[in-house]
Amino acid sequence: MTKNTTKALLLLLLITAIVVVISGCTSSSPTASPTAVPSATPAANATVTPVTGAPNFTTLQPGKLLIPTDASFPPMEWLDTNVSDQQQQFKGFDMDLMRAIAQKLNVTPVFTTHDFSSIILDIMTHKYDASISSFSITPSRQDNVSFSQPYFQVQQTIVVQANDNSVQNVTDLVSKGKTISVELGTTGQLAADNLTDANGTKIDAMKHVIAENSADLCYADLASGKADAVIDDIEVNAYYVNTFPGSYKFVNYKFPTLEPYGIVIAKDNPQLTAAINWALGQLQADGTMDKLKQKYNLE
Repeated sequence: MTKNTTKALLLLLLITAIVVVISGCTSSSPTASPTAVPSATPAANATVTPVTGAPNFTTLQPGKLLIPTDASFPPMEWLDTNVSDQQQQFKGFDMDLMRAIAQKLNVTPVFTTHDFSSIILDIMTHKYDASISSFSITPSRQDNVSFSQPYFQVQQTIVVQANDNSVQNVTDLVSKGKTISVELGTTGQLAADNLTDANGTKIDAMKHVIAENSADLCYADLASGKADAVIDDIEVNAYYVNTFPGSYKFVNYKFPTLEPYGIVIAKDNPQLTAAINWALGQLQADGTMDKLKQKYNLE
């Protein structure tokens, strides 16, 4: 190999190396495999997938329906503390109905005991999803929350001690200065606060109406003589009259207004309202509603 040949060969090798380097810098990089994005943990207001046919809806916790209730209103809702399972302690027509609704919607109902008077506020502020607690559907409540379609209907009634013949009608409560025990925040309290005598004189509610936190306390007032009468929903009053025979009796009067019960839902969750209405329709169609009424001897 001559010197010139050697130089030529070296020059060729140098050019080849430069080409390789340039090629390596300018060629397209291989397409990288996409990195999998981890699934987000289900958050509040997660969409629930109900059974076939039900509308989609959201709840505060995935797969659960958080339900506050005043469990002191038999036969609609009460607690049986002899049962070890806390969720199964919740008994009554409303509780069984809500379990049936939850089953239709493929969610687990989670009941919590709660004072009746603050349930609506806690639904409005999204502490819970919905409440079933013998809520009468009233315009003032509808200003703040949504209601399901009605699932039951009641009237307010008056109960006195069995040996009390001084109250023959609703006007006697005012004209004879009787004291009435009612549940705080209920339509029974509203009825009591607006009583009048035969001359139109209105009751002094501050003096003659006692607002308690449960039906049990109302009947404790009646039994002790602290109150002369209880005004409450007919089904609740019937429970106490029948459970304690010889202790209480109905006054022969029913308030004229029929009150439909509804399930309470936040106004900004119309999907849940629609889903609950769908479930109620299913339960009416398949006979579950009638069976529950028969179970609890409801009209």
